[in-house]
Amino acid sequence: MRITPAEIIRLRGRHRGYWLTLATEVALLLLLPVAQAQIWLLSVLLILLALVLMVFVSRYSTLRKTRPLIYGLGGLAIALEVIWHLSLNLWPAVGRAPTIPHISSIGFTTANAEATAIFFEQTLGFSRGESLVVDAGPYAQLLGLAGSRLKLVRLHLGEETLELTELLSLGEGLRPGRPIPADSRSCDLWFQHICIVVSDLEAASAKARQAIAHGSLVGVSTAPQTLPEWNTAAAGIQAFKFRDPEGHNLELLQFPAGKGETRWHPTALTIAPFLGIDHSAISVADTPRSCRFYDGLLGLKLGGDGVNSGPTQDGLDGLQDTRVRITGHRCPTGAGVECLNYQPPNSGRPRPLDQGAQDLAHWQIRLRVADLDHIAATAQACGGQVLHGGVIELGAQASLVGSKRALQLSDPDGHQLQLLQG
Repeated sequence: MRITPAEIIRLRGRHRGYWLTLATEVALLLLLPVAQAQIWLLSVLLILLALVLMVFVSRYSTLRKTRPLIYGLGGLAIALEVIWHLSLNLWPAVGRAPTIPHISSIGFTTANAEATAIFFEQTLGFSRGESLVVDAGPYAQLLGLAGSRLKLVRLHLGEETLELTELLSLGEGLRPGRPIPADSRSCDLWFQHICIVVSDLEAASAKARQAIAHGSLVGVSTAPQTLPEWNTAAAGIQAFKFRDPEGHNLELLQFPAGKGETRWHPTALTIAPFLGIDHSAISVADTPRSCRFYDGLLGLKLGGDGVNSGPTQDGLDGLQDTRVRITGHRCPTGAGVECLNYQPPNSGRPRPLDQGAQDLAHWQIRLRVADLDHIAATAQACGGQVLHGGVIELGAQASLVGSKRALQLSDPDGHQLQLLQG
């Protein structure tokens, strides 16, 4: 069979197209960790890949009749990507609609934001974001700290944000903050932690375990634990719990193959010790009641429901005779909420009625929702409580959270959420 010069040129062009397509896909994989935090970069990479496929694959394809289809589908994909990205910037409510409800950050109060940020950077792989000094105004009123001056430090890990809040000065008439009770347990109803997903638990927990051995950190787990085979839903998951220098609870967790989201199983090219925050876990007294609140009121979806027990759970939680019902509540993308309902003999103590945002035990989940006013009006019927005057107009401080209006809300057990109009 004789190949004409024109066919040789076409074959060479096709091979160049294949190599360029492969190079683009490799670049996409290598830059994915950065692109996950910079949505515009992800959009550029996807548009570039679509252009490469359109130009080279269709141009040198032997199936000429498919060219209009390839150009049409590629053009539609690029148009949708551009429209979505523009809507995120020009019409945020429209652009975010497919991903709402969405946790934009999880945070807690700290006595020293700089020292705490350094701990998370050096021990847990977080990267430093912006630091903001917030003068007295509507945002402090939203937190129940009217007249107070605050400092916010934002840290990033993967796609998630951890926000540290430090009180620089308290408003008139407010009491000083309290430390986290030294005898706090995983079952107490003020308990909350973030679950940090890691690629290698043994290596990722090494610094923390060394600090525990030297007495500079407090461990919760007796050692890294692997959940047993009988627990089908969680079998093979490895976890380790401990506290930061101020007593905030943390969990490191490694998913085995086949469990957890795809993003928790990175390729060898992009692997890192610390991957991101999968969820914030809270201790609750009544599982059905919490489900009505998180799923029925806020719009999250039930992502799992099971019971953990036995010696492994004892070693993980630092308790005896542990039996805990665990329900996961997921947003369309990003982090979720995990409710921990500990059963007797480990029924925890209730959250102090006067616990406030100035106390180090204070955590909050910042959640974007579709209809702030509807949630404010119906929260009480679902066991929630509207705090600090209801929906607050943030005015000049709206840029702090990316929303003009916000609502501070507590769940049936007193855990606080900061809701933003999506």
